[in-house]
Amino acid sequence: MTDVQAMFDRIAPTYDLINRAMSLGIDQRWRARAVRELREGPVLDLCAGTLDLARLVSKTHRVVAVDFSPEMLARGKAKAPGVETVVADAKELPFEDATFGGAICGFGVRNIAELHTALGEVHRVLRPGGRVHIDNFNLLSEPGWSFFLETLDGYHPLERPPNISKASTPSELETYLERAGFERVVCAHAPDHLFVSAWGVKPTTS
Repeated sequence: MTDVQAMFDRIAPTYDLINRAMSLGIDQRWRARAVRELREGPVLDLCAGTLDLARLVSKTHRVVAVDFSPEMLARGKAKAPGVETVVADAKELPFEDATFGGAICGFGVRNIAELHTALGEVHRVLRPGGRVHIDNFNLLSEPGWSFFLETLDGYHPLERPPNISKASTPSELETYLERAGFERVVCAHAPDHLFVSAWGVKPTTS
C-alpha cells in the first residue's frame, strides 16, 4: 500500500464531512444532477470513495464502484450494501475493453496524479457511444482551498494533491477529455462557480 492509499484509508471516517465542508453542502445536489445525465449501464463510478455517488446511481443502473482505498469502499458499504466494489488504481482498471455503458466521477479527479492515463482507461472500458460525466471543484477560483488543505484532518500530509491545478477549469477538463479520445465534449462552470462539470462521449467509430 502506498502512502497516499494509507492516507485515504485514514481519513475515510471523515471523508464525507470533508466534502460537505469544501462544497458548503452543495455537492449532494450536483451528484444527483450527474446521475440524471447518465444514459446506459452498467456504470463505472471512478474514485468512488465512500459510495455517495454509487448509491444514487444504483437506483437506476448497475454500478461498479472503483477506488484505490479499501477502507473508503468498506465504509461506503454501510450506505450502499448492494453496490459492487473493486479496489483498483484508476490508471490501471481491471476490466475488459468496452465493459461499461457509462462512467461517472464525482469530485475525485483532483486526487489522480496522472489524469491523462486514467481518462484513457475510462475511454478503453467504455463501449462506443458510452458517456462519461465528471464533476470537480473549481479549485483555482476557490480562495479557501489552501485553508481547507491545511486545516481539514487528513489532507495536510499531501499539502497539495499533485494535479490540483490541472483539471479544475472547463478548458482544462475539455483538453483532458479530448486528448483521451472523447468527442462532443461539453464543460461548464456551475452557476455558483464552485464546481466544474464535464461530459464526453466515446466515438462510435474509430
